[in-house]
Amino acid sequence: MIDRWRLDYNHHRIHSSLEHQTPAADAAGCVLPASPQPPEYSRMTSPNPLTQSGAETER
Repeated sequence: MIDRWRLDYNHHRIHSSLEHQTPAADAAGCVLPASPQPPEYSRMTSPNPLTQSGAETER
């Protein structure tokens, strides 16, 4: 009985807050933005704290 209600609510009843679409139709038309990818690690572009000026000490 609950499953029939859920199917009716999500696939047949229109909702005014969803511009008179069903939740299923709204979700099908929704495109999520792509998640940003972390930057690639590169030794060439990453600063080396041991070679920065003032960081080197003589022994």
